Amino acid sequence: MERIDVTTVKTVGEAIDVLVSGDSLDCLISEYDLPDTNGVAFLEAVRAQAPTLPFILLSSEGSEEVASRAISADVTEYLIKDLYSDQWERLASLITDAVAYSRKRGDLVDTEHRTKALLDAAHDTIVVVNDGRIEYINKSGVELIGAETRSGVIGQPIETVLATTDDDSLVANLASVQRRERSLDHIQRHVDLPNGDVLPVEITAISTEWANAPSAILVIRDISERTEIEHDRQLKNRAMDNSPVGITIADASKPDNPLIYVNKQFEQLTGYSEDKVLGRNSRFLRGEQTDPEPVAEMREAIDAGEPVTVELRNYRKDGTEFWNRVTVAPICNSSDEITHYVRFQEDVTKAKERQRKLEETNEILSTLFETLPVGVIVEDASRNVLAVNERLVELFEFPGAPSDVVGTSCEQVAQQASDMFVDADGFVKRINELVANRDPVDNEELELTDGRTFERSYRPVEFSDGEGSLWVYRDITGRKEDERVLRRFKRAVEAAGHAIYIADTDGTITYVNPAFERITGFDSDKVIGETPRILNSGEMSENYYDRLWTTISNGDVWDEEIRDRRRSGDVYHARQTIAPVTNEDGDIEAFVAIQTDISDQKEHERQLRQYEYAIESANDLIAAIDADYRFLFANRAYREFYGLDEGEVAETTLPEVLDAETWDTIQPYVEQKLGGDPVHFEMTRSQPDQPKRTFDIRYYPLERIDSETIGSMAVMRDVTEQREREQQLASLDRMLRHTLYNELNVIMGRAESIAERTTGEVAEWGELIQCVGERLLEQADKEREIVELLSDPSATTVLDLRESIDAVVDRLETTYSTATITVDAPETYSLTTIPELERAVEELVENAIVHTDQAPPEATIRVVEQDDVIEIRVEDNGSGIPDAERRVITEDVDIEPLLHSNGMGLWLVKRIVTRVGGTVRFKETGSQGSTVVLAIPRKRSAEVESTPTDR
Repeated sequence: MERIDVTTVKTVGEAIDVLVSGDSLDCLISEYDLPDTNGVAFLEAVRAQAPTLPFILLSSEGSEEVASRAISADVTEYLIKDLYSDQWERLASLITDAVAYSRKRGDLVDTEHRTKALLDAAHDTIVVVNDGRIEYINKSGVELIGAETRSGVIGQPIETVLATTDDDSLVANLASVQRRERSLDHIQRHVDLPNGDVLPVEITAISTEWANAPSAILVIRDISERTEIEHDRQLKNRAMDNSPVGITIADASKPDNPLIYVNKQFEQLTGYSEDKVLGRNSRFLRGEQTDPEPVAEMREAIDAGEPVTVELRNYRKDGTEFWNRVTVAPICNSSDEITHYVRFQEDVTKAKERQRKLEETNEILSTLFETLPVGVIVEDASRNVLAVNERLVELFEFPGAPSDVVGTSCEQVAQQASDMFVDADGFVKRINELVANRDPVDNEELELTDGRTFERSYRPVEFSDGEGSLWVYRDITGRKEDERVLRRFKRAVEAAGHAIYIADTDGTITYVNPAFERITGFDSDKVIGETPRILNSGEMSENYYDRLWTTISNGDVWDEEIRDRRRSGDVYHARQTIAPVTNEDGDIEAFVAIQTDISDQKEHERQLRQYEYAIESANDLIAAIDADYRFLFANRAYREFYGLDEGEVAETTLPEVLDAETWDTIQPYVEQKLGGDPVHFEMTRSQPDQPKRTFDIRYYPLERIDSETIGSMAVMRDVTEQREREQQLASLDRMLRHTLYNELNVIMGRAESIAERTTGEVAEWGELIQCVGERLLEQADKEREIVELLSDPSATTVLDLRESIDAVVDRLETTYSTATITVDAPETYSLTTIPELERAVEELVENAIVHTDQAPPEATIRVVEQDDVIEIRVEDNGSGIPDAERRVITEDVDIEPLLHSNGMGLWLVKRIVTRVGGTVRFKETGSQGSTVVLAIPRKRSAEVESTPTDR
């Protein structure tokens, strides 16, 4: 067993003395917390003298900042104390491995040359100063000060080369460091650059031995980016402090989630000062009238770790009530653990009052609609009643409610009502004639047997599923009485919430109500004196306005939809009723118009048509049944799978479609969904002369507006190929990761022993075996990436494409220092995609560098914007990609033949790009080099692969 000598010192100065004494050291172990500095500063000083000496840093607690700084300073190993029960065994193992690696590496190059080479590779500026003059400066330092050569700097006074704008003298500080009287530990200063800029830096300096003379080693780190981040943090804090909504932050790690921050708006909103609320739970804002239901909803969301928005009646410090719209969102750390809750609080008292008034107005308008003296009946292409209002039921004296008439035959309704009319046969015959000819008719008068007179108007209408008819009936027997009621109606609706305006007989507007101003955007003083043409959108025909004017000029009420234009230029849909106002003699004095904004209703109708089309066109099998298992609908894919004709769907039940065994299996699920519970399961089904297919089946309850369950809907997704692929991937994963990986580790260990213990051809065989083993392990790692990609799909995110490409270039240039990588892309470009796209680009560029036969390797990443895709082109100067590799991209190649990491890497690229709905292709570039083009949709395709979240 090798003998180990351990030397222990208590200060950094003593450690530096041991380091420069000439005694042979194999490894340094240091605590992070040191008496006169910290472990990272000590590490930076050690690296200046011994760039490759193994250095193990021990820390009492895990800190990402400390770990990051230690890695940047080239720490060999980093161990957190008390984290593992076998920490000393781990430390011994780390020392053994680090020393073995260092000895093997140390035999390869000269120490002094390696030291300077490593210092030149450092990103930070490193300067060795002796008696105020520069003895050494690395490449980064030469670039920082803008010197033409390093030799022109050596020997120069430090103050002439690196001048600081701060008051204290850098020369005096370095002299103290050189005498080992002090050290500089990450002090922040500003350095004047040759171009006139002032650069914020962080300076670390400790004493060292350089060329057998006491010196000071100076490490200068550019912290401009860190300064900018701190500035951004302060800006965000100021934004929160001065936000127009109340903001609070609660500590989720402490009992009762006490408040740790409130902004000024919260203090203004609630009347509570910051010192009165910090440390308390925010429930002190609740009171007697606070509804417990939104409080419970908020609590459930908090317990589930989800954001939530509720409206609460809260109380200010002075006891006054206010409506508070509260949004609570969890804040998680890097381990997805909730550490805090942020609350946004907005006073919505005025909005709630407006909502209450709007609901009252809507109720009034609904009542007004029911009282209009117009009977309406609508029939579909099959001559069945689609809709009928209360007034028509009253006019024709039908028993029951309007709902009793809906769905009956219009011919039957006409025959039933015909006995009321003098010409009963003519009444029915005329209806059939109008339906056949589909010619619009206005104001036909009909005589009744009791002496009354009705007026009838007819309009043919077009529905999405066929033609229909609209009938309007009016009792004009008591027209004068109706006109008197209409005048009273005018006075009643002046305060209504619908848009109302009054015009004189030549159409000049004389009055508009407040709702008119709100809906149209026109102030009353801009409208009065104008005609309704001020609202003309240009989308209504002249014939429409001619009929409107003729109708109201004749003393009749006009009631139709219109598309008008607001002052902003936006077109809105309205249901418009215009009625004449007459005097005692029956002469028209004015017209009153009432508009109901139905833009939302029209948008809902449009969306409903889109939903119907989407369901019918879907590849998934979608169907719905009622409580008796009878089909309500079935889309094309469902009908084709089960061989149903579209016309027989409504006459078929679910048990009639399925075989007895399948029905017995799924009937409990059907009963469960009819009970109102969603159901999700997988099942294999088949049809005669068809292979078995595996479906992911989800049942959803169908509910009325009143939440009554009336049936259920099933969505069946064919996942047969997906399950087969998952089985293949699982088998491949187990083979590579369990057997191949373990066996290769044994082989490589033996090969390493052969290479170390032998010479000549046998040693070369050992090294060759190690290389082959490493390639196979690389292939296993890529296989693992493929399995993870396919088994755990990532969610989309907004990716800064240039930032991702720059990250790829940084990693590859570090690994392949001789390669030249050029980027031709916009400085910033946001793309909605999955994070693995960056991995695909890196795989292509690394493949181009590793497999080229040219020196030096060259690769170009080019981003080209097309109409609906972004092309990422990777160009190289190699001999091109072999045909066998191209088949991975251009053909549907299975995973089994890909028995090398390059092929698997291209297969991984293809899977990533396919997942975002993109394509991969090769572009010919001539005799030399190749180009691979990734075409990525600007927005993620709706057909991106997904995996069920619940099985």
